[in-house]
Amino acid sequence: MNLIKVLSKVNQIEKISFLKILDKYSEENREQNPKIDKILSDSDNILKKAEDTNIVRLFNLLRDEYTKHLKHGIEFSNFQIDVVIEIFIRDGNQMMSRDWFDKLYKKSLKNLHQHIKSIKTQIEKDKTNISQERKRDYIIFKNCVNTAYTNDIENNRDQRLSWEEKTILHTLSKSLDLSNEEKKAITYSV
Repeated sequence: MNLIKVLSKVNQIEKISFLKILDKYSEENREQNPKIDKILSDSDNILKKAEDTNIVRLFNLLRDEYTKHLKHGIEFSNFQIDVVIEIFIRDGNQMMSRDWFDKLYKKSLKNLHQHIKSIKTQIEKDKTNISQERKRDYIIFKNCVNTAYTNDIENNRDQRLSWEEKTILHTLSKSLDLSNEEKKAITYSV
């Protein structure tokens, strides 16, 4: 479905959220790209007043920034959004019934639980099919996730990973060269 059709179907609240993101990147890139300035000038410099065709033109100019924005949001979100996104990427067409999505979601969670069991086994057993260095990486990451998740109890707060903790864990997982699946499984195991 192309963007102009999507813009005509979404409600005003959804559209405004999208436009806020575009507006932010428009302001950041306006000086470097005169086409952005031209599009905004055509709408009195107020993106909310812009016609859908101009919004599409602006989006096409800011596509890379928007993609980075989405990737960043997904990377540091709760891990369940990863499961949902994987379903949409793998199995989502333009339409999906609630029942079909529910089946796919349960199947994905089942696969995730199997992966968690596998990683737990590899961490806890003395003899596994992974190298000692890799096992050490898993243990380090698991201990860090455990600390980040349980330190809230000591401060009498709800257990959750804060933005700062997520960014640190993300950097650690990249440094340890963990895949998204390994990172997700270890985090869920905690």
